[in-house]
Amino acid sequence: AGPPPGGRSGAHVTSGKLLEDTAYGLVDDEIDGKSFNIVTRKPIRSLTPKMIRQIRDARLRTELQRVAQDAAKEGQKLEDALADFGEKHGIGRVRVLATEDSVREIAHGAGHIKAYVPGDNHRIEIYELCGVWKGEGVAVFDANWPNFEPQWRRQYPDAQLVMRVHRGDLIEADFGEGRKIYLVCNLDASANRLKLALHNESGSLQKRHNDPDDPFRYEMKAYSRLKAAKARRVRIDSIGCVSPVTREP
Repeated sequence: AGPPPGGRSGAHVTSGKLLEDTAYGLVDDEIDGKSFNIVTRKPIRSLTPKMIRQIRDARLRTELQRVAQDAAKEGQKLEDALADFGEKHGIGRVRVLATEDSVREIAHGAGHIKAYVPGDNHRIEIYELCGVWKGEGVAVFDANWPNFEPQWRRQYPDAQLVMRVHRGDLIEADFGEGRKIYLVCNLDASANRLKLALHNESGSLQKRHNDPDDPFRYEMKAYSRLKAAKARRVRIDSIGCVSPVTREP
């Protein structure tokens, strides 16, 4: 079933993409010893060499690998060679396998299930385990489920939550130049880090991001650096007073 209407209540509004646009079929396939759990259709002319190696139909996979090899020998663009093959054989799209551990199953009608990859991150939960700060990204899709429990709470019941960090939050930390306040510009859960910028940088973040000549710079900080810097989430009120965000249970 899809996410419940209304989403979660709380200080942060859940925004961003719930799921990526592509719908996948659920499978249990194997090619040369590698397992795949999802399949989707791709336009034949858009296939990359990697996608060709993961075509579900073994006979078509072999034929298109030969097409790719011939194109490389003759100096032909792979896209053109694939388009020619597709036109000749009446093939517009092919089934390509993939592996994705984070897929979510959504029911569409009676007994019809599709798989989707979660979209944007809603937050990162930073927790402490045996004296080390670690983190887990929580997708917007998961944040919309009431009673959702992140994996780290189940896997490490003795771990302690340090803070929940959302894009746009403020963090106070000392990275060697005294305690300063940083804006959380992006959540990079896959790399176990946050993208920060000093909060008093003026101008539009998007404008500065698109302008390579602008002096604005992001700083990438791993969770270990945050711990060493005694980082904490803070709020700044209308008259500039800084106060810590109460640790969440």
